[in-house]
Amino acid sequence: MPLLFSFGRDPSKNHTYCVQDSKINGFLIYGPDHKDLMYIVTSKTATTRSEYKFRRAQDDVGLATLTRGQIPNEYTITGSLDDILGKIKFTDKGIDLQIAEDKYHAIVQNRAQAIEFKDKSNKMVLTVDKKIISLKDQYHLTGSDDFPHLVAQVLAVAIDDFYHHGVK
Repeated sequence: MPLLFSFGRDPSKNHTYCVQDSKINGFLIYGPDHKDLMYIVTSKTATTRSEYKFRRAQDDVGLATLTRGQIPNEYTITGSLDDILGKIKFTDKGIDLQIAEDKYHAIVQNRAQAIEFKDKSNKMVLTVDKKIISLKDQYHLTGSDDFPHLVAQVLAVAIDDFYHHGVK
């Protein structure tokens, strides 16, 4: 399942690719040239709650963990010291994301095929598009310069887990 991430003023020059890898039961996230492995995302299989660990590939340093809560529509993002970095909540009205004091909201259309996250001033900060015609699931993320790159990737994995792996 390749996920395509693009950020910055000229997204065509700044992509990362996230490819599902069954050998590690997770994802491998590559840089723009498809050669430089940036992040490794592993998940636990023997659990009723999804948990994904994001590690930097070059030195295997843990960066973040995404955990689905006891309530299946809520996810928590924790840092390497188990400090809470953010929360994601899927509702009938869309997706709420809170990172520190910053709050974002998205209205979901077509079962997570077109999602636009906006900040409290209604400025678009992240767009998540699921490619419909594709042999494998593929997501294209376009974010503003000031939206955290790793958070966008964590969010894409949460969207994939919630909408496309039987949670909803």
